Amino acid sequence: MGKTKSKLSRYLYPSGVTGKTEINQDKVEFALTIGELPIGTLKLEKGIWVFNYSNEFKNQFIYKPLTEFPDIDKEYKSRDLWPFFLSRIPAANNINIVNRGYQEVDLVGLLKNFGSKTTTNPYTLQMGQ
Repeated sequence: MGKTKSKLSRYLYPSGVTGKTEINQDKVEFALTIGELPIGTLKLEKGIWVFNYSNEFKNQFIYKPLTEFPDIDKEYKSRDLWPFFLSRIPAANNINIVNRGYQEVDLVGLLKNFGSKTTTNPYTLQMGQ
């Protein structure tokens, strides 16, 4: 995953800008859905991204697990945001995300503002209250 993340970071952000997460947010939660079906939850807990499937998803037989998360009973954890979710953020040259003096990109803010829908898959991502 390291090479993939590196390639994505170069594509998404100009040189000097990294795809790190603002750590000052202790806990943030996003709900991934398709139609009315809750697929799973993406959380950021103290700098660690966590993804797990909902019970509703585990008990249905229409949709298959996401390619990056094949085991529906596993809790996935990573310091880096997975490409499935990174792909929901537009390229840096399409949005004004680089401000003078900032060397890091707030992935939570970008997901909140731009990650709800994407052309790459039918899922919706919404930040929790």
